[in-house]
Amino acid sequence: MKTDFFDFDLFVLPDSLPLAEIAQGQGLAGVFLVLRNDPNAQELLQYLKKILAAVACEMDRDAWWTLLAPEEKLSFSQVQTERPIRICLAFGVPPASLGLNIQAPLYQPLSLAGKQWLFADDLSQIYAERTQKDRPMAGALWSALQMLFKQQ
Repeated sequence: MKTDFFDFDLFVLPDSLPLAEIAQGQGLAGVFLVLRNDPNAQELLQYLKKILAAVACEMDRDAWWTLLAPEEKLSFSQVQTERPIRICLAFGVPPASLGLNIQAPLYQPLSLAGKQWLFADDLSQIYAERTQKDRPMAGALWSALQMLFKQQ
């Protein structure tokens, strides 16, 4: 939002429900996953479980996850006060939808506020390319996840 009074943009943080009401999983390893909601969400979650298992992260035990509709927003600043979070993975969810006023390149792990972040394409797009010979999104995701989870 641009105003005439300030010479910079104002950034409105979204309100969000408590994590206990919107997230699933135990989150014992402090991994937080945010995915775009999709009609094939259950199939995509199974796919993600396999990917995370390959980097020694058991999704049901080690992570919390939530599905956001395209118009939904989540206040990460509120979420992080509720649970200890170390790693945040966002699939198809831009930083602004999490209340973050940052530019984050896709598939490039970054450190912000003591957390490791990774922003990636929508999981449905990554899943769709699995039948193709070249899988640039899946390859970039795999490389980034290896970097993130190697640091643990």
